[in-house]
Formats: sequence, C-alpha cells, structure tokens
Amino acid sequence: MQLNKYSRIVTCILLAWVVGGCVEPYDMNVKDAGTTLVIDGMLTDREGNHRITISRSTSYNEPYFNPLSGCLVEVIDRDGSALVFGEGEPGVYERYIDQSYLVHGNEYMLRVEYDGTSYESDFQELVPAAPIGRVYWQVEERETTDPEFTLQGIQFYTDLEVPEGTAQNYSWTLEETWEYHSTYPILYYWDGYVIHPPGFVPSDLYYCWDSRVIPEIYTVSTRVLSEPTVSGMKLHYVDNQSDRLKIRYSLLIRQYGLNEEAYLYWTQIKEMSQETGGLYETQPSQIRGNMVNTEDESDLMLGYFGVCGVDERRIYVDEGFSFFPQNLNCTPYLPPWGLPKGFPKYLVEVNMVFMMANIECFDCTKHGGRTKKPEWWEP
Repeated sequence: MQLNKYSRIVTCILLAWVVGGCVEPYDMNVKDAGTTLVIDGMLTDREGNHRITISRSTSYNEPYFNPLSGCLVEVIDRDGSALVFGEGEPGVYERYIDQSYLVHGNEYMLRVEYDGTSYESDFQELVPAAPIGRVYWQVEERETTDPEFTLQGIQFYTDLEVPEGTAQNYSWTLEETWEYHSTYPILYYWDGYVIHPPGFVPSDLYYCWDSRVIPEIYTVSTRVLSEPTVSGMKLHYVDNQSDRLKIRYSLLIRQYGLNEEAYLYWTQIKEMSQETGGLYETQPSQIRGNMVNTEDESDLMLGYFGVCGVDERRIYVDEGFSFFPQNLNCTPYLPPWGLPKGFPKYLVEVNMVFMMANIECFDCTKHGGRTKKPEWWEP
C-alpha cells in the first residue's frame, strides 16, 4: 500500500522522458509528455485502508500531482468478487479491506473506468512475504565531492532469509521519524518594552517530532541465488548534517514480497533514478506499468498496480552520537544598541545578561516538525 508514494515520486521523473538508449550528452530541455494517465496502487495482505491514486502527468520542469476525479475504481478477485473504492480527496481512491478478502494464493486485478474507457491490470497472485530479519546499523563515514569534507552518520542494514512458500523477490519502503528539541527552552520574553519572567508565554515549543517517507528504492531477488538468503542488505543512510540523530530516531521498515513482473518494474525504476544524475549517463527510457487500455493497448500509461505480501517492523535509535557539528546559528548575541523596541523576542540568560538568538533556536516548529508526539512513539 505504501509503494504508491514511491511511484508518485517516480512518475514525476518519467513524465517527459522519451525512449532512448544511447550513451551521449543529452539536452535537459525535456519535452512535455502531455497528459498521460498515471495509475498507482498496492494491494497487500494486511487488513486496513488500501489506496489507489489516479492522475494525469504534468510537465517535467513543473511536476505536481494532477488528480483525476470521477473514476470508477474496483479491485476484483478470480471469483469475480469486486470491491469498489471511494474517492476521498481528488484523485485518491480508498477502501478498507477485511482480512477475509486478502487470501494468500488468490489472484486480484485492478479495473478503472473513466469517461467510457476501461483500464485493467492483469491478475496477480497474492504471495506471502518472508518475515523481516535482523535490522541493524553501523556508524560509517561517506566521502563527498569535497575531498576535505567527509560525512559521518549511521548506515542501516537488514538480513533476508526466504522460507519456502514465500516470495522470491523483495522491495523495501522506509519512513523515518525523529524527535528533536529547540536549542533553548522559552523562559524570558521581551515584548518590546518589558522582559517577562518564565511562565508568561507557553513553553511547549521545545519538543518536536517530524516524519518523512524516504524516497530511495531498494530491491533484491533470491531467485538466482544458491541459498535464498541475503546478508547485509543496505538500506538508508542518515548523516550528521541534520538533527535527526541528536535525540531519538525511529525507522519504520516495510518489506514487500514481489512477483517477477513487479520486481523487474521497480528494479528498472531504481536503476533509472540512480543513473540519471549526470549529463553523460544513459538516457532513460519510458517505463510502462501493468495497466492497459482494454480497447487500445498502444495507449501509453504510467504507474503500477501491485499485489504482494508485506511485513513491517519499527526500530529506534537512542545512541548519544558525538559527530555533530557545532550549531553556530544559535550562538546568543547582544544587539549593539540594546534590545529592540516593538519587536517581541525570546531571550536567553548568559552570565546574568539577557541575550538574543534566532527564533529557530527557541521554536522547534520552525524546523518543520510538530509539537504533538505520535501516539505510537515509545517512551
């Protein structure tokens, strides 16, 4: 169900690329792909809300989500039992699916009807995924383009062992959440005329939490291995150039068991995203998904509807790392002409002298997070 987030990111990349395979410099003035239909979704073996997104492609230079409303969206199994998805917000179709409908070994397809035209995927078998193995991290350095500057951080890994009867191909999606604090708690407040003592203004801007879906794509296959195991599969790397690891960090890992077609699709997407970082890389080809116009198979469509088993695990990192650079932006200072009038400021006391600092040093929400702790956040 989460893979559609990645496909939405990917389709922004695919919007205007034309077929090609030569290795030569290419013109970054990419032509507009028009309004190609984009259908994304994932049916997993987990009970809960499942989502299908339907949109039109947009310009490569100005990508955005261009929703397509008014579609009839159905997931159908081999017995003909259909579940209709409702449109909650424009272009987003959702349905709560009970576990009784999600049966391993059963086959499912997606059908979308819009403006008299029908689009369908092929039937795909729902195969269970292997359980997530050991997930761990190591402190590692990474070189940068600057030979005098090296990143420090932690590299996540996982081990995969595939039991008989589970999928042979896998992908992972990751979502990170981290707790962070302001540099200074809000104690003293200057309203332009008077310095107010602690308690005058709310001090609940010190603790924040933020989350992000990690855009990288991770895939592996055990189909051609002598043993169905993978050790040390690299996942996400978190460096010390942000506040993610300063207090507490959490990583939610979802491991999907893919059929061969889905594995090839996502591997192509991964390779394409890795190879198009420079002007002299292989020109990307337009990767078609598995949805087709039932009346015109030549009709180009983007996105992918997948059916797969999934396992998930959340881990926490509480280590007190010592590799963070000093935050010079929060060094207190005293204005040369004294505290400004008519300009409310939070203050910090240093050696019995009231000094100023940037608002971001007191208000954690200025860094993008929220003061509400996630309900699932462990104490």
